[in-house]
Amino acid sequence: MSKVTYSAAVTQALACFKSGVTPMFEGHSGIGKSALAKEIESHVKSQYEATGGKEGASAVATVIIFGSLLKEGELGGIPESAEAKHLGKDLMGETIRVNRYTIYEKIHDVLRLSLEVGPTGMVILFVDELNRTDPATQGELMQLVLDRRVQNIVLPSNVYIMAAINPDSEDSDGLDYGVTTMNEALVPRFAYYTLHSDTNTWIKWASRPSSNVHGDIVEFIADHGNLLHMPKAKGRMKAMPRSWEHFSRLYSYFEEVGGSDRLNNIYTACQAKLGDEVAKAFTSWLQNRDNPLIKPEVLLGLGKKGNEAADQVILNKLSRENVPRTMVTLSNLIKYMETKRSEKKYDKAWGTAFYMSIKAVTNIDIVFGQIKDLK
Repeated sequence: MSKVTYSAAVTQALACFKSGVTPMFEGHSGIGKSALAKEIESHVKSQYEATGGKEGASAVATVIIFGSLLKEGELGGIPESAEAKHLGKDLMGETIRVNRYTIYEKIHDVLRLSLEVGPTGMVILFVDELNRTDPATQGELMQLVLDRRVQNIVLPSNVYIMAAINPDSEDSDGLDYGVTTMNEALVPRFAYYTLHSDTNTWIKWASRPSSNVHGDIVEFIADHGNLLHMPKAKGRMKAMPRSWEHFSRLYSYFEEVGGSDRLNNIYTACQAKLGDEVAKAFTSWLQNRDNPLIKPEVLLGLGKKGNEAADQVILNKLSRENVPRTMVTLSNLIKYMETKRSEKKYDKAWGTAFYMSIKAVTNIDIVFGQIKDLK
């Protein structure tokens, strides 16, 4: 199997779709497998707009089937008796009856959405937790995933399938997901990827203007990237990329409420979502932040006449920041500028300040990424 980061997984999945290959992604719970389809959805929409319809898809819909929730026979259709008058009567003079099969609700959704998005659109059928089913149900899912059919229903050509599984016991870092080991004869029929967390990719995602992850959380991960994903941590609760997003909501609430118990409440919430080790590290970081990120207001003050010496101190600090912290700093700057623009409080002089900030960054990939986000 091939190890891929989140961004690479999007590229590989699209290549599989175009090549008629079914991609399968293995990864720990909370690493972002379920969100991968949505990321692909966003990507192909952007492609379509950027290329004038030459690439990507005009409309995209995603249908998710959770294998762990299926029961035997549910996907393949539960038989129901129905009269078949066209077959005449049996020897007893009764109208002959036959078995018809119900259509699983999600398959019905796929067929409906396939018509709605049309030939230039795309429906992503994401089969999650493929290996958390009993063997009989897994066999039904395999017919769908590998043969693109359920009973006599063949999936339309604008439907693309991807699957995800949890690690088997020998690859799970001691975690028991209760999986059914896949038949080794079937594995080679997939493009098999192992999804692993990547701190810079997560920071880039969490720093987007559309993201709801609190800036303090992003800054903390920029300083403590090793705590983003800790599947081997002691205790029942372990830090996962998805867990940080959930904790961010709790953190935002307690930051807004404030009060004398603020730090204790934050510690308790962090412990409940991410475990004791992370809770101690995060609250300690809150109490002892001695190297805060450069605030947007400071960067936007660059370029004023007579402040050249002070500006150079700020730019020197920005140039010395590591990659994660630089990404967060520039993303915060863009968020701030967009907010002020929406409030009609945008200052044209900020263009010069933004250019000075970008010019101070030595990593060219970050520069291109931030300019792209700004556009």
